[in-house]
Amino acid sequence: MEYLTKYEASRIIGLRALEIQNGAPHLVDIDDSKLRMDNIYVAALELKLGLLDFKINRFYPMDNIHQVHSVNYRLPPDVDVLLHTKKGTVRSSIK
Repeated sequence: MEYLTKYEASRIIGLRALEIQNGAPHLVDIDDSKLRMDNIYVAALELKLGLLDFKINRFYPMDNIHQVHSVNYRLPPDVDVLLHTKKGTVRSSIK
């Protein structure tokens, strides 16, 4: 099982958030209306749940290329921090 770097995870989340902003449907159902409008939260949740299909090419010296597929990866802990932070800011703004 491969680890995604925090840079690869942030790029995937950013690209998916842009797709959602441009009208792509959500792949998850979120009850909270404020979190549903937060494209970055939705994209990070979709990545954490394994709903996104992607392939990352890692280029190494001597023209070696290694691919990480969307089926076989682990997320960095930064994605969990992002999800908890976004969820916490919505709860604190409601009170």
